[in-house]
Amino acid sequence: GLGGLTGHLFGLVAHDLHGAVLYNSEETIILETYVDFTHLQSPTLTMHENDQVNPSLPPVQLKAPFLDPLVIIANVNQQTGYIQDSAFAAWPKSTDFSPGTHTLTVTKRYILPAGSRPGQDKPETITVPAYELTYTVRYQGSPVIHP
Repeated sequence: GLGGLTGHLFGLVAHDLHGAVLYNSEETIILETYVDFTHLQSPTLTMHENDQVNPSLPPVQLKAPFLDPLVIIANVNQQTGYIQDSAFAAWPKSTDFSPGTHTLTVTKRYILPAGSRPGQDKPETITVPAYELTYTVRYQGSPVIHP
């Protein structure tokens, strides 16, 4: 089968151009994952920069026939401010759904006002790496995912 999304979530240093922390120095989040159409949600997690947590999600076992490609989506839902940051990866069947360990980087966004840099005449959306979800895909004639 296609087995388990297991792994850990790491909080990266995410600051704006002035060095201010995005969004809060301590964040209360819920990690939400989708492995194809299987939805999992972590308990509420409290994270700081450079924290590493095990999101306590059970392995996902997918049974044949498998969708092609295998799609993995990670949403980090802030519990204050209702902000959701997301990332996804897709692994084709032609690569056996890319078994092994992978890292999915979830970014945060902020707006840089017009005139913040020389020659900048309109606001810009800036994205910075914020979280890394490391997960493992196992495939024995069919794949397994662990977040």
